[in-house]
This record gives sequence, structure tokens and C-alpha cells, in this order.
Amino acid sequence: MEKKVNDITRRHSALLVLNGEFPDSALFDALLEHHSLIICADGAANILLNMGFWPEVIIGDLDSVEIPAGKEIARGTIVIENGDQYSTDFEKALLYLSDKGFKEISIVGLKGGRFDHQITNLSILCQFSSEFNFRLFDNDGIGYVLTDSKSSMTTNMPANTVISLLPLTKVTGIQTRRLKYPLDNEALQFGDRNGQSNASLGGEISISLKSGSLICYILMPSWWTQREMYSKLINCY
Repeated sequence: MEKKVNDITRRHSALLVLNGEFPDSALFDALLEHHSLIICADGAANILLNMGFWPEVIIGDLDSVEIPAGKEIARGTIVIENGDQYSTDFEKALLYLSDKGFKEISIVGLKGGRFDHQITNLSILCQFSSEFNFRLFDNDGIGYVLTDSKSSMTTNMPANTVISLLPLTKVTGIQTRRLKYPLDNEALQFGDRNGQSNASLGGEISISLKSGSLICYILMPSWWTQREMYSKLINCY
């Protein structure tokens, strides 16, 4: 029997599936349980459809979506064809979510595939970072986008957990607590200074900024399962 994504009880936030590397089933199942809307950007829908999942929304120019042989579009799934060639399918999905009033957005499939697509995706994250609270999931870890409007995060981390601070713009006033290489009212900037591969000292860590946009990427320790990672980190931001 096909499993409709919207048969699962979740909180009011959206899971946006892009056409990059797809997470393993444990992580994806955990994400399904916590989101009230599943939206696919064009060809990303193919992975879900082949798994027997029908998202609530498929949006894009629809040049890559392939309905599996012998199947029809499930009742309740909204398919939106938008042929605008001056915006990407990622942007079209975010504009749809903005119109529907969503603020909490988790993303899978951001990385992987063509290099130019990955760089463009980062640019789009920066473009929309003041409008949404983004969480980025892959099989290696989780990223939080911190901005002027969502400028801090706090969570408990085991000692030696790798944490990278990756600036999307010039970022000022960065303060960290309980990191191996602390930052005290300092700046990071793409193309100038980055914050890759810092590490937690254990206990409660915190990261904040005054201006700009950065990704705080937390590497998943090998002994965590993806479900444990999600449950631990979903509410720290």
C-alpha cells in the first residue's frame, strides 16, 4: 500500500526536498514525523514517488518529474507547474511556502549534484535567510542558518563534537561559549575568514551574532543514530 506523507502527525513546519543527495531512511522517517507539509522541488519528487510516498506539493517547471509507470497522482497532492526560467525550483518552493505562511523550514538534498547548483543553493539560502528559520539535514550532520533575525542558538553537545561556522556574508559580533576555539565579538566573512572544524568542550554551547548570515554545521558523531540526532537538535534553535 502506498503511504501518503500527510497521513503522519507532525508539527506545523515544512520539509523541503531538493534534488541533491537524499538522506538515509532512518533520518528521513524521523523528519517525516515532525513536519506538517512535505514539498518537493521538481525532480526531487522522483525519489519519494519511487518509495511510495506522495508529497503534499510538487512545484517547479516539471521538466524532471517522472510519475512511476502504472501510477496516478495521488488525491490531495498539489502539482504546480511554474515555467519561470528566471528562478530556480528551490526559489519557487520557498516563494510558495512564504505565501502559505510557513516560517520553519527543514531542507534535505541541498548538497550533491552539480557544483553550480550547490553554490546557487547557498546563495538562495542567504537571500531568504531573514524570512525563514532554516535547518539543513544530511547524513553527516545538521546545519542551522543564523541571521540578524534569528541570531543565536543553544544546545548541549558531547565534548569534541565538530562544529563549523560557515559565513554566507560578512558576519559580525560572533560570540561563542564552550567551543575549543572561542570567538569573542569577532567577524567571519566568505572569501576572507571562516570557522571550519571548531569543537565543543562538552555541556551547553551557545553561538550568537550581531549581523550577517552564517551556517552553524554540527557534525553527527558516529555513535549517534540519525533519529537520536534529530530528536536532540530539533529544538535548540
